[in-house]
Amino acid sequence: MAKVMNVGTDYLKKASGKNLGNMVQKKAYELYVKRGKRPGHELDDWLEAERLIRQKASF
Repeated sequence: MAKVMNVGTDYLKKASGKNLGNMVQKKAYELYVKRGKRPGHELDDWLEAERLIRQKASF
């Protein structure tokens, strides 16, 4: 019997705990750079990064 893998579940397992924080931090920085490194939107970048990481995990 073939093993069926859930991509979202596997991704979420990798994105647990400390690793999740690192992934969000990296994505938030990418968003900051994409915006032209303008300060004042740190919270927006962080929340958007969390949303994107969680969205990717729910495939």
